[in-house]
Amino acid sequence: MGAHEELQAAETALRELVRLVLGDAWLQGPGLNSAKRRDIRSRRDADQQRRHGVVVPSDLIEFTELAELRSIIMANWSAFEPALLDEDTTRVYLDRMIAIRHPDAHVRGLLPFEEQLASGMSGLVRNLVATYRSRMDPVSGLWPIVESITDSFGNTKTHGDLYSFPSLAVVRVGEKVTFRCRASDPDGLQLHWDCRGTRPWQLLGQQDGHEVEFEWSVNALNIGEGTAIEIRLWSDRQHHRHGAIDEEHRFVYTVIPPGP
Repeated sequence: MGAHEELQAAETALRELVRLVLGDAWLQGPGLNSAKRRDIRSRRDADQQRRHGVVVPSDLIEFTELAELRSIIMANWSAFEPALLDEDTTRVYLDRMIAIRHPDAHVRGLLPFEEQLASGMSGLVRNLVATYRSRMDPVSGLWPIVESITDSFGNTKTHGDLYSFPSLAVVRVGEKVTFRCRASDPDGLQLHWDCRGTRPWQLLGQQDGHEVEFEWSVNALNIGEGTAIEIRLWSDRQHHRHGAIDEEHRFVYTVIPPGP
């Protein structure tokens, strides 16, 4: 995973942290002025207009950038202090991440130590958020959790969507659908995944790691409504949250024959 993807993962973790700490109050609270709020809404609206055929998140926090997350965290430091390092160290880390994330850095290319720095800071941020989540919910802290699974259409499942199975999209035979998966473990243990189709039942792939990707090649046997793809996660622990696994997420599609 390159520096860009590492910092995206850190952004995702910081957004989760803002939700955990501030709830829905993040948008109107300290850290964002009216101009920044307009910018965030404008990004959401522009994304909806630009990305035809893709599900755009409705939660505005998904359109915050790293600099805005920094402003929210530092402006509400007393609320975030239990989750992060000391204030000065947190400020330095976030500023460094923003500098690496800046478009100019990608134009000139990153030096090897910057790539390594991005990876290290991203891992630290994600671990801090996972640790804080575990303290807030000790039972959840016993198991790994899915941070996100996103399909080719932009549909995203997270830990909180465990039992939500709405029909997501219409796909044709011959198309390919990819699933990008990310998870974390409170103790940093190895994670295992598999991806299965249910019409007919078929194993589409198995992978190990905290970040993996699967691909589903849609075929004629998949035709019909309610065709599901199941993605399962488990750790190396002896015991698991749900029998033999820790999480399972289902993406449901309507599959139609190929076009003329």
